[in-house]
Amino acid sequence: MLKEIIDEADEYRAKHYKKWNIICENSRAFNRKKEKFALESREKFHEEVNKTYWKSIAELIPNEVPAIEKKGKKVKEKQPSIVVVRGLKPGNWQAN
Repeated sequence: MLKEIIDEADEYRAKHYKKWNIICENSRAFNRKKEKFALESREKFHEEVNKTYWKSIAELIPNEVPAIEKKGKKVKEKQPSIVVVRGLKPGNWQAN
């Protein structure tokens, strides 16, 4: 009985190892395809960059760049500390 269990374990191990090898081969093939596609797209990008440099940069930069504002107190127009009011003086309200 112990020998049967060991034989079944060996069969299971062999099947599992074979299944694992198949999965690994499929993954390698898929990764090769992805890498090939990435290389083709990179070559295509570099060919187009020579032709349309600024267009490629514009695609990389987002459409709207937010305005940068400084934090802290905002400088307003300088107003004089003394205001001269022209006209009648206080206490002298009657016009001649």
